Amino acid sequence: MIAALRGTFEGLAGEAALISVGGVVFQVFATRRALAACGEPGSPVSLRTYLHLREDMVALYGFADEEERALFLKLLGVSGVGPRLALAVLSTLGPAELASAVQAGDAAALAAIPGIGKRIGGRIVLELRGKLGGPGAGTPPLTARAALAPVQAALLQLGYSPSEVEQALAALPPDAASDLETALRSSLRLLSEPMRGRAQ
Repeated sequence: MIAALRGTFEGLAGEAALISVGGVVFQVFATRRALAACGEPGSPVSLRTYLHLREDMVALYGFADEEERALFLKLLGVSGVGPRLALAVLSTLGPAELASAVQAGDAAALAAIPGIGKRIGGRIVLELRGKLGGPGAGTPPLTARAALAPVQAALLQLGYSPSEVEQALAALPPDAASDLETALRSSLRLLSEPMRGRAQ
């Protein structure tokens, strides 16, 4: 399994990103968020990935973060939804919008996506309701986590590592996304605690 790719963005080929890794150029079918994160040709890029194997095809799918990848895998578990349809759903709605549509039972929002239709849209709502946006072990709900994206970006720009940022966000209360300024201050306080401990 190829879980992630880190390399150089070579350009686009339709809905796929071309990523050079160690002299090999991979074609990665990616969500719109993932494609936007690739930047300009020549830029370093890192994508979470899923390798789909079939008798007649091998394809690599790319995602902006682990949240997108996890949703993609959940969509693949829905009867009638293959990789291309799952990718179309995430590219059209995004993680937060998808979770909101499923939670609200809004099958029409899913049915409007090309290739989905009413039958599959209803099936996605039925099979995924209650499985998206619920609290996990130390992880904020999906919709709340998506709302914390500005805080995550700010912490990364301040030089904290992705793992440090993940730990800080996971430690925030479930309603943290309702006040992003307070969430940022709380995250900075949590991140500074280990540093104070090391300085003593």
